[in-house]
Order: sequence, then structure tokens, then C-alpha cells
Amino acid sequence: MKNILITSFLLFSFICFSSCMSKSFQEKTSSNMEEGGNFALDESVQNESSSVSETNEEQSIEGKHKSEETIVIPEKIIKTASVGIEIEDYKTEILKIREIVKANNAYISTEDEKNYSNSIYNNIIIRVKNEDFEKLINLLTVDANKVTYKNINSQDVTEEFVDIAARLKTKKEVEIRYTEILKQAKTIREILDIEEELRQIREEIEAKEGRLKYLNSQVDLSTINLSITQYFITDRYEPGFFGKIGKALSNGWDGLLLFIIGVMYLWPLWLILGIGLVIMFRIIKRKRRKR
Repeated sequence: MKNILITSFLLFSFICFSSCMSKSFQEKTSSNMEEGGNFALDESVQNESSSVSETNEEQSIEGKHKSEETIVIPEKIIKTASVGIEIEDYKTEILKIREIVKANNAYISTEDEKNYSNSIYNNIIIRVKNEDFEKLINLLTVDANKVTYKNINSQDVTEEFVDIAARLKTKKEVEIRYTEILKQAKTIREILDIEEELRQIREEIEAKEGRLKYLNSQVDLSTINLSITQYFITDRYEPGFFGKIGKALSNGWDGLLLFIIGVMYLWPLWLILGIGLVIMFRIIKRKRRKR
């Protein structure tokens, strides 16, 4: 009986211990699962936040580029004109033209004056500010007897200007980087290679700066090519009776000389005809002798 009670007590203790162990194991497992889930959740949140920050950074960079691209640049228009006029009094009109040019903040860059037997001609190249271009053309042609031609041309170089300016900025940044690298060069070979690269970059920079300077000059000052012409009116001389006789004799003599010269041009024909006549006369003489 005593053994049965001891055995029952031991069995009951084992059952209680087993149930307690299984309960603690389940609680530990569930707690571990909750911790793992929280860790995974935290990691996904961190990834999401980092991706959002990267996206915001990319958007800020793109926005910066867009803001730089949307900078308004004034139009760069090169205006040129070619105008030809006829005038009555060259000396008076050329003084007026010089006064008009001076009064409108312009200047004459070149002149090419030529005198002929029946006319006087001058080709003037005028540089004027862009805003006074059309006004000056009207003033130069208002007193002309005749406007023989007028050609006006406008060339938009805004795109070329922006492209060259952007390339120039990039070249200057590359020049700065090469200058910094040159300070860190250790061997003579490295120094010579970097200096050669810098020389080429600086030549390109100077070329682009020169082109921008030329474009700015052409845009700021328009060009007018003005051609001025005065034709002289000459009195025609009408000869009298004896004058006409003298002219007729002179023309007749000239005609005779031309005829003689023309005959001399045909000497091969006369030679052939002469030989043919000689042969024909000999044949006729032989026939007469036979008879």
C-alpha cells in the first residue's frame, strides 16, 4: 500500500512538471515570435524611410537642375542690313549721313569711295545699337532719290550662345580639377602630362570666350551696309552739217580699213583661187595648141 502511494505521488509530480514546462516553452516561443516580428517590422520601416529620403534627395537634385534649366536668358539676335540709295548731290548728302549716324549713337567703321567718269560711289559700313537699328535705316533712306535695294536679316544665336556658355563653364571646372591634381603630382612625367592637358583645355576656353565675345559684339551692335551712288548728267553734243560730213568721212575710212583687214584675213582663199586660175589657164592653152 505504501509503495502504491509513493508511485502515485511521483506520477502526479511528473505530470505537473511536464505541464509547467510546456506552458513556459509556449510563452517563450510566442515572445520570441513577437520580438522577431517587431524586428522585421522595424527593419522594413527603416528601409522604407531610407528609400523615401533617397527619393526626396533625388527629387531635390532634379528640382535644382530644372530650376537651372528654366533660367530665362534674353534673346541674342544679330541684325544686319544692306541698303542701296541714289542721291543728287554727293557732297551734301554724305555730310548729312555722317551727322545722322553721329546723332543716333552709331559710328562708321569703314568707307570705300570710288569715282567714275559718269558716277561717284561710296560703300559705308555702319555699326549701331540694336534698339536704334530700324530707326537709323529709315533716317538714312528718307531723303534718297531712289532706294535701289534694301535687305534686312535677323539671326537668332540664343541657342548657340547658351551651348557655348555651358561648355565654357564645364571646361573651367575641369581646369580647376586638373590644377588641383597638378599640385599633387610627384613625378616629372605626371607633371608634364597634366600640364599638356591644361594647355589644351585653356586653348579651348580661350576659343569659346572669343566666340562669346564676338557674338555679344554682333548682338549689341547691328551692322548696316549702305551703298551711296550719284550719277552725273552729261550734255550730249549734236554735230552740225560739216561735222556730220567729217564724221561720215571718218567712218568711211574706218570702214575701208576694216574691209582691207578682212580681205587680208582671207588670204588662204585668195591663194587657192589664184592657183586654180593658173592651172585652168594652162589647160586652156594646151587645148588651143592641139587644135
